[in-house]
This record gives sequence, C-alpha cells and structure tokens, in this order.
Amino acid sequence: AAHRVFSDSDLKKNKHFDITKNNKIVLEAMGKRYKNKLSGIWLDGWDLIPETYPQADFKGIFMAAKAGNSDRLVAFNRWIFPTVSHWQDYWAGEMDSPEDIVEKTRYIGFDAGLGLQYHSLISMEQDWVLTKENLQEYGKKYYTKPRLKGGEIIQYVKRAMTRKGVVTINVAIEQNGDIMPATRTILKKLKAEIRKDNPPAPAPSKSQAPVPKPVMEPTKAPKKNYQRLKNVGYCNSEDEAEFQGLNPANCWKKCKSIKRKFVEWIPEACYCTKKCPCMDDVSNEERITMVPLGYELPKVCGTCKDRVLKYKNKVKKNCAWVKENSKFCKRKWKGKKIMTYWCPVSCDGC
Repeated sequence: AAHRVFSDSDLKKNKHFDITKNNKIVLEAMGKRYKNKLSGIWLDGWDLIPETYPQADFKGIFMAAKAGNSDRLVAFNRWIFPTVSHWQDYWAGEMDSPEDIVEKTRYIGFDAGLGLQYHSLISMEQDWVLTKENLQEYGKKYYTKPRLKGGEIIQYVKRAMTRKGVVTINVAIEQNGDIMPATRTILKKLKAEIRKDNPPAPAPSKSQAPVPKPVMEPTKAPKKNYQRLKNVGYCNSEDEAEFQGLNPANCWKKCKSIKRKFVEWIPEACYCTKKCPCMDDVSNEERITMVPLGYELPKVCGTCKDRVLKYKNKVKKNCAWVKENSKFCKRKWKGKKIMTYWCPVSCDGC
C-alpha cells in the first residue's frame, strides 16, 4: 500500500483508506507480539509518501513501531532522497553498492540523512531478490556469481565500523532457503576478518566460576566543552535541525557531530543551529540552552540596538564607524564583543 499512488478522485472514493492508521495497526500488533525479540524495523517504500500523503503522521507511526520495546530502532527508507522525517533512529541507506566513506562521525552530516546514525544497505547480487523473470532472461549464473568482491566488502565494512556505522548486506535467497555458495564463502571471509580484530567474548561454562571484574581506578570526569543555561531562551535561527529521544548530553553530542554549536533541549525534542542571531521564548523554564564555553549570548529578539561606543576612547570610532570598518565587529572593547554587545545592529549581530 505504501507504493500505491491515489488520485484525488480515488481518495474521495476510498475514504476508509488511511495509510497512517493502517501502518499503526500493523506495526503496533507486530511490536506487542514479538516485544524484545524484534530489535529493529526498516520500513521500505516511503519515497512517495510525502507527496501522496503530506499530512502523514510520522510521529504516530514511529511510536507505534516501538510498541512492546521502546529501544527498538526504526527507519523510513526513502532511497537516496532527503530524509522523509526526523522521527526515526537511523538512516535506511539503500545505496545498493559500497560508497566512499568521507565522514568520520557516527551521525550523518549531509542532507540525505542529516543527523541520523549511519547505516547502509548494499546488494551482493545483481538484484535485491531472486525472481522468475531474471532467471528466465539471464539464467541462474546471473545470481551465482556475486557482483561484489570479498576484499571490497571487507574494506567497506571496516570503514563503516570506524565511524560506528552499520552495514546490511542483502543476499538472494532460493525457495529452499539457501543462499548462493559463492556468496556464503564471501560472508564467511568477512566474518573471520571482522572477528580477527573484534573477537567475541568467550561464554562461561555452567561449572566455571564467574571471573571477577578488575577494579578500575577512578578517572577524572572529562571537562565539558559547553555550558548549560536555563531561562535564557533559544537561538532564533532558520537553519534549525531537530532530533527526538535524546538526553541533554547526547543532544549536545549529536548537534556537535553535524557541526552545529547552538543547542536547545526540552523534554520532548533536541534542536540545534549553526547561528545564534538573537534569543527568543525566554519564558520557557523547562528549556536547557547549551552553547560553547565562553560564548556571550546575543540579546532577546526584537530588543536589539546599538550602544554608545567609543572604541579605544575615540568619539569618532562609534557603531557607524564600525559598520564601515566591519573587521572591528569581531573585536572586543572593555571585555565585551562589539558584534553582540556594542554594535549588534551595525554588525548584523542581532
């Protein structure tokens, strides 16, 4: 149903059809039945949904998919198009083939999966599934010889692991449940290579006494590179990114991973921006505002105005002079920034 596109006349005739409601019913029933046995869901076919159902309740579908296990991970696949909704835990990443990994962080910094945890789905064979049509046209050799080489996959998975990413490898399955022998050989080599660098912990036998854990010396808590503020409002900027389900510390980390340093956390959401022109909604007492250490907050939106500046005690070196000599906007006078304190209007710092 997710791929079916209804015209306006179809929707009028089929008022009973509600893709949001249908997905909620199915996902909630499935989640409550399998509970912790179901750790993740990868929802396919959402590339057409924003255009066909612009009012789709992604938050409701996301919450329904977590029924029975609040830690279950959920993703909406939209192929290579920009993220369909921020209501998901990781990037579906249907890339088909290994890509060049240029980012080093766990969270994606480009538009297609901005802010989501890195995950990619690649296909071992020529197609996602073994179909009768392909067999008739190309023969079984079309599938028996994988298009991806073992060394290529091993290197790609290792690169993904260095950024704490996850790779899913799609394999063609025959009707009896078997996978292709050549594919099985490659996957065994991949497992051995990954286990060589990341050996699994040995399972203790029933008769074996538990090994006491070594006592670790207490370490100093890492210094925070940001400050938490209350009752100061949020940075009113148009370049806002939004995430869900994070505590304040993880909210800061996630925003920092996509190079956004002005952060707002409230009990239900995490927001981050690249710029902080002015502060808004200072009355919300539940908000935690996080900014880099030493950062001086701008004025409240709507109250931005220049002060009487006499830079280095020179009367002529006022805000009008600074506007004509903009390099001075980045400087300080009497311990306060010219851009945000003395001349915010003239320096475009409001």
